[in-house]
Amino acid sequence: MIAIEQHQGQTWMRVREFLTTVDIIYITGQFKGHHCLYLAYSSGDIHNALFKNKALAIKYKNYDFSKIKS
Repeated sequence: MIAIEQHQGQTWMRVREFLTTVDIIYITGQFKGHHCLYLAYSSGDIHNALFKNKALAIKYKNYDFSKIKS
């Protein structure tokens, strides 16, 4: 099941899992001036980011996105 939610000006797409207790949340945002799609757990804790640009994805592949607050 998928739900679209609004949180503090951000659009969240929550994918509810039926076989596990953790939902995955996709959050639109910007990272260092670049549009991205953050991946978060049920609690909203960000753990990764997706970029349209391959070079940016490679540049930040080892970045600790858990420092970012949703």
